[in-house]
Amino acid sequence: ARMAVSAGQRREQVALILDAARRDPGPVIVAGDFNSPDINGLFEQEGFAWVTQAIPGTARFMRRWYQVDHVFARGLGAADEGPPAGCVDAAGISDHRAVWARLRITAPQDPP
Repeated sequence: ARMAVSAGQRREQVALILDAARRDPGPVIVAGDFNSPDINGLFEQEGFAWVTQAIPGTARFMRRWYQVDHVFARGLGAADEGPPAGCVDAAGISDHRAVWARLRITAPQDPP
């Protein structure tokens, strides 16, 4: 809920996700509706790639599109061919555009 959750509470939610990801040495995908255009730095600091960085806005609010749905990946890279991510209109299903990503397993990494 855009208005019900503060920026600090969103950062707390991301911190919980990142804490769980630190305990998993394998590839990790975190994806969803974060209702925030500015949480990417928290994931990038932990070694996640922001797979959906180049996609257009995914949710409309007051006649403007905002990029609030994200895919972050660690231990995975963009697929070799084609765009790494995109979004499509999901009229009648959601008030957000549906987000997709194409990933491939990269070389194993040491746990953080």
